[in-house]
Formats: sequence, C-alpha cells, structure tokens
Amino acid sequence: MKYSSFLIPQFSKYCAVVLLVVVLLGMLAFTASAQTPPTPPSRFVGSATINGQEAPIGTTVIATIDGVPCGSGTVNAAGKYVLDVVATDSCGSSGVTVTFVVSGFQAAESGTWKNDQLNVLNLSVDTSVSEDVSVSEDVVPAPPNTGSGLDLKPNTASPFNSDGVFILVFASLFVLSISYRMRMLSQEK
Repeated sequence: MKYSSFLIPQFSKYCAVVLLVVVLLGMLAFTASAQTPPTPPSRFVGSATINGQEAPIGTTVIATIDGVPCGSGTVNAAGKYVLDVVATDSCGSSGVTVTFVVSGFQAAESGTWKNDQLNVLNLSVDTSVSEDVSVSEDVVPAPPNTGSGLDLKPNTASPFNSDGVFILVFASLFVLSISYRMRMLSQEK
C-alpha cells in the first residue's frame, strides 16, 4: 500500500536534525531557575504580664532592635504571645539583642536573635517603673514570603522569552515546508 507524500512527507536527515534542535531550544525557553531562599525569622514565645497580672487578650507585643520595630504579635487567650523577628538589613542577625515593648511599655527582659531554635522568653512589665515607649505598629515589617524557591517564569536570557511557543511552531512549520519543497524538487528531476 502506498502512502500519499502529501500526508506523510519524507524528511531528510538534515531537516530532522534542524527540527530536533528547534524543539530543544524551545524547551530551554521555559526552564526553572532556583532563587535564594530568604533567611528565616527568629521566633519568640512566652507569657506576657503587666504589673504581675496576665496581659489581656489582644495586648500588642513588639520586638525592636536598636529602636527599630522588627516584629509584632498579640497575647492570646492563654496569656501567651508568639512573634517572629524578621531578618532584614536593619533587623535580625545572629547574636543581636532584641528588646520588647508590651502594651506600650518597655519589658524588663530582652532576648538574643537566633533563628536556629525557638526562643522562649517570658516578658514582664511594671508600669510604675517602666517608661512608656512610643513604637509605631504600622511600620513593623511583614515576615518574608518564603514561596516555593522556584522561579517558573520564562528564562529572560533565552532568545525565546514569552514568545517561545510561537517561535517553536513557526520554526517547525518552516522546516516542514523546506522538507516538502526539497522532496518536490527531487521528484521533478
């Protein structure tokens, strides 16, 4: 049984190699590249007391480093707080002293920034001795977005970028048309 050359064109070895190279280049246009993961924050947990009494639910606890707010949390129903002190240029780095403000008053305790362990620190405030500290809660940085660690955007170094599929299809059709013309020219001889 003979097959129509119109439906199944015969490829020369040259055309097959060119088509393979075009397909491989098109696949390279959509490679995933790894990103540097962000530095994890230092987590502090513990109880918070004001004048010897358990701090009320919703009391704000702010962590500062050299007067810069670097994390905040609130007291929950069990009288405990949890907060992350972020790692940025002005905030967390290993061994730095972290001070705390509970409900606007400086806590007597301070901690050390360590992100390789859970930092348990019970905070106490005596409003008759402690000074009122003005710390703006709206400038506390959000924890970093940890994401997946992969950047699945098209590789910007590739000549194909977001138009890779279009170029791949166009190049494949070009190779097929050249193959078909070469076959037609060889049959005319």
